[in-house]
Amino acid sequence: MRCYVAHLLGAFTLYSAIAQADTATVYKTVDENGVVSFSDSPPAAGTSGETLEFQTAEPGADSDYQQHLEHMRETTDRMAADRREREQHRAELLRQQAERQAALAASEQASEYDDLAYPGGYGYPYPVYLDPPRRPHHQHRPHPRPPLAKPPQGVEGLRSNLRNNSQLMRPMLPRRSP
Repeated sequence: MRCYVAHLLGAFTLYSAIAQADTATVYKTVDENGVVSFSDSPPAAGTSGETLEFQTAEPGADSDYQQHLEHMRETTDRMAADRREREQHRAELLRQQAERQAALAASEQASEYDDLAYPGGYGYPYPVYLDPPRRPHHQHRPHPRPPLAKPPQGVEGLRSNLRNNSQLMRPMLPRRSP
């Protein structure tokens, strides 16, 4: 008996849901501040509200819907096939470019030594006349000249020289004994 009542209650709920599928119930309430709100659940007890019934749109014909879905699937499949073709073409172009670059690099590497070799068979258009061999001419050696300035003498001379030319490295001076 309990099982029969449970099935009967489930069937009643299902049929009432199907019957209400054509209409939608909306509750309109106004609070004390004058704010209007709409809800699909009934207002709380003690709150005034208005119940509005709306007719919902009937779903389109099932065959039209299926036809539209089939058209969308065909379009999606066609676009995916086009994308795969473009990717294959792009991969083929990249492979060909890599082959060309490898061939070019190999030919450059092979010709690297050929560029340095003597071309052979190159003749001059006119005969080359060379001067007869001569003995080297010995020039006179330059004589040493006196220095332009007398080199500084002692520690004080080095210090004065440092003041005159700050670009020189500081000389190592002997330590002063205490």
